[in-house]
Amino acid sequence: MNRDYQKWYSDHLGKEMELLVHGHAGTPFIIFPCSNGRFFDFENRGMFHTVEQELKEGKAIFFSVDSIDRETWHNHGAHPSVGASRHEHYDQYIIHEVIPFIHHFLGNNEKIIAAGASMGAYHAVNFF
Repeated sequence: MNRDYQKWYSDHLGKEMELLVHGHAGTPFIIFPCSNGRFFDFENRGMFHTVEQELKEGKAIFFSVDSIDRETWHNHGAHPSVGASRHEHYDQYIIHEVIPFIHHFLGNNEKIIAAGASMGAYHAVNFF
């Protein structure tokens, strides 16, 4: 199974961000991690074994992104407006950096499915 690690400096977030690509072709998915999660959590919890056949056959490709939940909604020491503003930066990172990366990686502008659990589901619904 193809696994590709990516890391780049995000101008929208002002820091380096990481993601993992699993698969080589197929319907693209952005996978958001659970609350305060990391880009590798989906892999570390064995979730790709459940879709291994689809990955091998090129039916699906997964882009597991990092979160910044500790800087946004889980930043309990800051005023809520600070978390909301930082969350907007995260949205811009996904829209203007991750989605174009996926389209470039695949060589097309195919629609992308967003998925996640817990706080990851919240992020996914926001991009539906």
